[in-house]
Amino acid sequence: MASTIRTARGLRVSILLLVAAFLGACGGGGGGGSGAPEATLTVAGSNLVFEAEIGDEIPSQSIPGSLTGVQSPVTVFIEYTDQGIDTSVFSTTGETTGELTVTPKYSAWLSPGVYTDTITVRACYDAACSRQTAGSPRQVNVTYTVRPAAPAPFLEASERGIAFAAVPGAQRLSHSVTISEATGTSPGWVASSDAAWLSVTPSGSIGEALMLSADPSTLEDGAYLATVTVRSNGSTAVSGETVRVGFFKSSAAPAAQLAEPLGTFGGARLVSDPIRPLVYVAYGSTIAAQHFHTGVRVGTITLPSVAVTSLTISDDGRTLFAMKGASGSDAGIAIIDLDTFQVSGQLPGSNALYLRRAGHMVFSRVAGQPVLVLNQANEPSGGGQIITPILNAESGALVGRVIGFHAWAYTAFETARSGVIYSADMGITGGFLSTSRIQLRANSSNRVYASVTQTPAETPPSSLLDFAPHPNGSKVIHSYYNGMNFKQAVFNGTSLAWTDGGPPNPAMASTDLEFLTDGRYVTVSGDTLRLYALDGTEQFQWVGPAFGTSPFGGQAGSLRISSDGLRLLGNGMFVGLPPP
Repeated sequence: MASTIRTARGLRVSILLLVAAFLGACGGGGGGGSGAPEATLTVAGSNLVFEAEIGDEIPSQSIPGSLTGVQSPVTVFIEYTDQGIDTSVFSTTGETTGELTVTPKYSAWLSPGVYTDTITVRACYDAACSRQTAGSPRQVNVTYTVRPAAPAPFLEASERGIAFAAVPGAQRLSHSVTISEATGTSPGWVASSDAAWLSVTPSGSIGEALMLSADPSTLEDGAYLATVTVRSNGSTAVSGETVRVGFFKSSAAPAAQLAEPLGTFGGARLVSDPIRPLVYVAYGSTIAAQHFHTGVRVGTITLPSVAVTSLTISDDGRTLFAMKGASGSDAGIAIIDLDTFQVSGQLPGSNALYLRRAGHMVFSRVAGQPVLVLNQANEPSGGGQIITPILNAESGALVGRVIGFHAWAYTAFETARSGVIYSADMGITGGFLSTSRIQLRANSSNRVYASVTQTPAETPPSSLLDFAPHPNGSKVIHSYYNGMNFKQAVFNGTSLAWTDGGPPNPAMASTDLEFLTDGRYVTVSGDTLRLYALDGTEQFQWVGPAFGTSPFGGQAGSLRISSDGLRLLGNGMFVGLPPP
């Protein structure tokens, strides 16, 4: 029995499901008239109740229905309001039976509150519904209660990894991070350092800065790590926070280039360590750790048989994640312990997603939970649907999805140091290229959801070369192939909009954009590198051999900056950067 679905959307949503026949005896009848027995509609229920906390994905509910005494074709009409309902569909389950399936809206699309809807089911002998069967109409009342997200209280540092250094002619010895707590449970915090060379602000109120200061006077040349522990001073229910701090001291002059050049960076993936003066470079199946100050390769890992397609690092410098391949037994995400520089495991484990070869991934942290966001993956079930999954970075469990955001193979991902994710489309000529800001949030069951804000519909210059988010996530700058000026999108708390007050004109399109941790930014145009101060004025310029090819969504290209802000690596060469 064939069926056709027609939909019309507005304040009220109607779905007309035309059933060729609910027939007890096929070929009978003249539409319920001329003495034909009266058909009767039954719907086994009049109320549906849904309840969710923002961030929950709750399943659909179904109510069975039936038609008795059917001797002629019958049309079933479904009409419903859509305050909390996403879809309501009536489908046949037998010759005279059917099922009304109601799917609520995704909880993160709604504000906390109670949403009431009404579904009306009609069974009619004609498409105009001028004559209804007995028992028609039937009404189903739907109540959907959405509760506010209620993550457990926790302290959160604006940055969880800090890099200090003292080398000839340059040093970075202090930095501040802001301590916040979203639920208002803790009035303040106390902090302590486990290293004598690192002093910290001993206490403060929520929203105040924690100052970290390194004293290199008693240290020999070398690399050092310290952990700062931050605890609530008013409630044991509030989870604490840690900030990892690295310090590098050397009396030797910094290197001018890599001791072991990697040759071409084409197809490479590069990421800077947030607490060590290292850049990790993945090319083919090899990952190399290169030192920003000495130029020496300090470690190499070769993964089995497959190429690394994406590389990202945890915000505290503990873990490097390498996506490898897209199929086969070797596909997955390798976990690399950066304290030992050894492979320690693989994700996503038993909850395996089918990774896509062109996909990217980024690291973020939400309510204390470390997560990886993949711009593309095939859902293990559901017919291979492409989703933007959120994985727990320790277990690989699927803890959420970015719903309402559709990435594709040429959607680039970058994470700001604050954990905010930005994406931008690239590789299109003459079409609209969208930029999105993705703010991750969590609820009481550690389900992670996203607030997605997109730039308004505007056709920018063609073919994105690179884009870079500000460390605090407040804005993002873009460079396009046929645009001399940068495009800048600024987030004002509710919307993401293109603004005119962007960075200055570098005289030609920039193939690489990078922010320093202090908010200054670097551009590369041909053979010229420019460093811009916080007020947008040009602070420093360096002219030399070309730094390399255009980045691929921040995943490739040769330009990276050390997290201590003192050194830049481009195409195997180093450039020293001045202080603010």
